[in-house]
Amino acid sequence: MNSTIRPSTNPSGHGVPAYLAMGALLGVIVTAYNSYLLFHSLAEIFSIVIGFGFFVVIWNGRHFLDNHYLLFLGIAFLFISGLDLIHTLDYKGMSVLSVQDANHPPQLWIAARFLEACSFLAAFWFIKRPVREEWVLLAFTGITALILAAIYKWRIFPTCFVDGVGLTPFKIISEYVICLLLGCGWWLFRRNQEHFDPETQKLLIRAMLATMGSELAFTFYVGMYDFSNLIGHILKILAFYWIYQATVENALKKPFSLLFREVIHAKDALILANQQLSGSQTLLEQAQEIAHLGHWHWDIPSGGLTWSREVYQILGLDPTAITPSYQLFLDLLHEQDRPLVVQAIEKTFNLGTPTYDVEHRIHCPNQEIRFVREKGMLIRDEQGQPRSMIGTVLDVTQQKRVEISLQEAMERVERANQIKSEFLANMSHEIRTPMNAIIGLCYLFFKTELSTKQQDYLKKIDTSAKFLLRLINDILDFSKIEAGKLEMEHEDFALAEILEQVSSVINVKIAEKGLNFSLKVAKEVPSWLLGDSLRLGQVLTNLTSNAVKFTQKGDVALEVELLDESEQGVTVRFMVRDSGIGMTPKQVEQLFQVFHQADASITRQYGGTGLGLAISKRLIEMMGGAIQVSSIPGEGSCFTFTACFGKSQAEHKTRSQEIPESRIAELLSGIRILLVEDNEINQQVARELLERVGVQVTVASNGQESLAWVAKERFDMILMDMQMPVMDGLTASQKLREEALIPLELPILAMTANVMTGDREKCLAAGMNDHIPKPIHPASLYATLLRWHQPADSPHVIVPSTLPGLAVEFPVLDGVDVQKGLNTLSGNVDFYRSILFKFVRNQSGVSVKMGEYWANRDTKALEHAAHTLKGVSATIGAMSLADMAATLEKQANMSEHWEDLPGVVAEISNELARVVTSIQTTLVQPDPLHDQTPVDVDATPEVLAPLFQQAVGLLLMFDASAEHVVEEICALVANPSRKEHVRLLRESLAVYDFEQCLAQLQAWACEEGISLEA
Repeated sequence: MNSTIRPSTNPSGHGVPAYLAMGALLGVIVTAYNSYLLFHSLAEIFSIVIGFGFFVVIWNGRHFLDNHYLLFLGIAFLFISGLDLIHTLDYKGMSVLSVQDANHPPQLWIAARFLEACSFLAAFWFIKRPVREEWVLLAFTGITALILAAIYKWRIFPTCFVDGVGLTPFKIISEYVICLLLGCGWWLFRRNQEHFDPETQKLLIRAMLATMGSELAFTFYVGMYDFSNLIGHILKILAFYWIYQATVENALKKPFSLLFREVIHAKDALILANQQLSGSQTLLEQAQEIAHLGHWHWDIPSGGLTWSREVYQILGLDPTAITPSYQLFLDLLHEQDRPLVVQAIEKTFNLGTPTYDVEHRIHCPNQEIRFVREKGMLIRDEQGQPRSMIGTVLDVTQQKRVEISLQEAMERVERANQIKSEFLANMSHEIRTPMNAIIGLCYLFFKTELSTKQQDYLKKIDTSAKFLLRLINDILDFSKIEAGKLEMEHEDFALAEILEQVSSVINVKIAEKGLNFSLKVAKEVPSWLLGDSLRLGQVLTNLTSNAVKFTQKGDVALEVELLDESEQGVTVRFMVRDSGIGMTPKQVEQLFQVFHQADASITRQYGGTGLGLAISKRLIEMMGGAIQVSSIPGEGSCFTFTACFGKSQAEHKTRSQEIPESRIAELLSGIRILLVEDNEINQQVARELLERVGVQVTVASNGQESLAWVAKERFDMILMDMQMPVMDGLTASQKLREEALIPLELPILAMTANVMTGDREKCLAAGMNDHIPKPIHPASLYATLLRWHQPADSPHVIVPSTLPGLAVEFPVLDGVDVQKGLNTLSGNVDFYRSILFKFVRNQSGVSVKMGEYWANRDTKALEHAAHTLKGVSATIGAMSLADMAATLEKQANMSEHWEDLPGVVAEISNELARVVTSIQTTLVQPDPLHDQTPVDVDATPEVLAPLFQQAVGLLLMFDASAEHVVEEICALVANPSRKEHVRLLRESLAVYDFEQCLAQLQAWACEEGISLEA
C-alpha cells in the first residue's frame, strides 16, 4: 500500500460550496463597478479566509497524514494569506496602515505569488519525507520577514507599478516567471500522480492553472477599472475555491477518508476479524458434523483416565510417552483457570448436578497457551455413588483469538471516533476565531458612516457570518455529545416559562406567514419540574422552528401531556404538529442522521445545518426519552417525544397555609434589615418592598460597607447581593462569619440574579442561610423573611403566591412583560413607572460601555455590567433582554466564548434600544419637582451642610448615589430659588454629568455660605 491520501469523491456534495463560489463571483461582479474598494476587499477576503482555513485544517490533522505534501503547502498558505492580508489593508483607500505607498500593494502581490509558486514546487520534496513543522514555520517566518523588510524598511524591493503609467517591466517579467514555476509544478504533478487521489490532484492542478491565468491577465493591468483586473481577481477566486475543494471541503466533509486513516484501518481490521470469525464458525460446524471432537473417560474408583487421539493432539502430547491421569490434567490447566475447572467438577459430585460446561486455558509442552471448551457428565451407580465421568474437549483457540482481535478492532474504532470528536471540537473553536473577528468588525463597521448600499452589503456579510457561526456551534454541540462531555442540569424550573420562551422565538415567523399557532398543556402536567430546562427549550425550539419553516399556510400546534407518574418522577410527552410540506417514509427514515436533511437537493428551498434534529434526538435520549415521527407528504408532520423529569418541590411550597399581606406586615414590622446591594434600581425595589411591610432598611453599596455598618449598628437580618464592586457578597459573608462580627444566629440571605444550583451551594458554603432569586418577587421575598424571622407564638405559615391588587391597567411596552414587572412591585403603578424611567436613565448607554469593556478585555467590568443589566431588566419585566444579559455574564469569563461577545453585545444593544424607545415614547415622565411632598419651612444652611458635604464626596467619586442625597436636600427646601438649584442638579445627574453637577452644587454652597471640603 503506497502513502496516498484517498478522499472519496461525491459530486453531489459540492453543491453548497459551488453556490458559495458563485455567490462570491456574483459579489465581485456586482461590486466591481460600484465600489472598487469593496470589490477588491471581497475578492481578497475570500482567498484569505480559505488560505487560513486550509492551514487550520491541515495543521489540526497533521498527525494523521502520511503524505506531507499538503502539510507543507498548508503552512505555506498561512504566510501567503498573511501577505495577501497586508496587501488588502495597504490598498489605497483603506487607510489602515500609517505608511502608504501606491507601489506597496503590487509589491506585496508579486511577493505572495512568488511564494505560492515556489511552495507548490518545494512541497513535492515532502511527499515521502517527514516535515519538521518547527523548521518549516521558522523558514517561512524568516522569508516573510525579509520580504516585508525589503518593502517597508529598506525599500529595496523592485518597483512594480508607476501611477499613470502602469506595470514596470520587472512585474511583467515576474508574472511570466511565476507562470513558468507553476507550469513546472503541473509537470511534477503528472510525474507523481500515484501519490495523490485523482480528485485532489485534478483540483490542485486547476488551482495552479487558474493562478497562471490570473497572473497573465494582470500583465495587461493599467488602471483599477480595467477588464483585465476584473478577470485576474475572478481567476484568483476560482483558484482558491479549487484549493478549498481539494483541502478544506474534503477534510470537513470526508474526515474519515482524508485525515482519519486510523478509522479506515480499524474498519478494515474489523471486516477481516468478522471474516475470520465466520471462517472459524464454518470450521466448527464441519467439525461437529464429522464428530471431530476429543473425548475422554474417567473411571473414578480406579482413577484410570483415557483420552482419544484428538485430545492428545489438542493438548500437544505424545500418546506413546504419556499416561493420562487426573493430576496430569490439573497440571496442564492454566493457574488462573484451575480453581474454576475444579469447582465445576466438584459441583457435579456434591450438588448432584450431572453435567458441567466450562471454557479454560491449558499450557502445552511447547509453551503455547490454548483455549478449550470442555464438557463433562457424571455417571452414578445404582446406590447413587459416582462411578465414572465422560466428556468432550473442543479446541476453541482460533475462535478466541478472533474474538480478541474483534475486541481490539472495536476498541480502535471507538478510539478513532473519540479522536474524530475531539478534532471536530478543536476545529470548531479554530474556525470560530476568524468568524467572530468578522462579526466583531462588522459590528464596529456599522458604527461608522456608510452609504445605503454599503450598509446592505455589510448586513449580508454579517448575516452570513452569523449563520456560519450557528453551524459551527451545532458541530461543537454534537461533538460534545459524542465525546460524552455534555452534562445535563438538574434544577427546578417552571414549564410555563419554557413554553413561553419557545413561543416568543417563533411568534415573529408565525405572524409573517399568517399561520395559526396553538399551545395546549394538559391540566395533569405538573407546573414545576426538576431537570435541564435549557436543553428542553433547545429541543422544543428546534422542533417548533422546523414546523414553522416547513409550513406555508395552516396550523402549527404544540401539545404537552402527562404520560406517567411515579414516586421517582414523571414522564411527559410533547407533540409538535404542523400542516406543512410533509415527508416521504424514506426521508423520515434518514431524518436523524448527522448532516442529513429531508430536502437534500441542490436547489433546496429551506436550508439548515442538518445537525439540529440529530442533536435534539441525543438530548432527548439523555433526558431518558425517545422521539418518533409521523408524516404524510403534502399534509404535514408530527414529532412526538418523551422526557423524564424529577418531581420539583417548588410547587408544593406554595400550597401550604397562606396568610394575607396585612398579617405579613404584623409579623415583620419593626425588624431591622441591612440591604447590601450596589445597583440603584434594585436598592429602590428592595427598599420599598421591605418598607411596605414595616421593615426598617439600611442600605450598603458593597460588601466592605456592610462590614462597617455591622460594626456600629445591630440588625435582625442581612440581605446580601453576590456580585458587587470593592467586595462581593460571598467574601463579605465569609468575613462576617469567620471574624464573628455578627451573632452566629443572625441570618444572611443571598439576594442575587445567580440562580443556578451551584450558586445556591456557593452561598451556603460562604456562611449564608438562604437564597432569594432575582428578579425579586414579593411572595418569595416575604416567605423567605418569615422563614428566618417568625415569632415563636406564630404558626408556621407562608405568604400567598400571588399578592392582591395586581390586576391593574398599564400601557403595553414593546419588549417588556408589563404584568410580570407589576407583579414584581406588588402592582404599585407609580412605583413601576418611576423604576422604568430610572432604567432608561441608568441603562441606556450600558451597551456602549460593554463594547468598550470588551475592547479593553476588562472581563470583570463586562461581567458586572451584564449582571446588573440582567437583574434590573428582569425587575421591569424585560425578560428577553435579561436572558441576553445572562448569556453575556456567563460567557464573559469563558475564554473560548470571548470572541463571540461582540455579537452578543450587538444583540443586547438592539433589544435595549427597543425597550428604552418603547418606554420613552409610550410613557409620560413626571415632573421631578412634584415628586416630593412640599415643605413649609426651608432648612437652615447648618442642616444642609452635611448633605452638601456627602453629595460632593459622591460626585468626586462619580457615584450615581449622589441622586439620593439630592432628593434628601430637595425634601428640606421650599424657596423657589433653592428648588431651581435642585432642578439643575437633577438635570445634570440624569445625564451623568457629574462635573457639571459638582460645579452647580459648589456655586449653590457659596450662596448659602456653606464651606465645602473635598
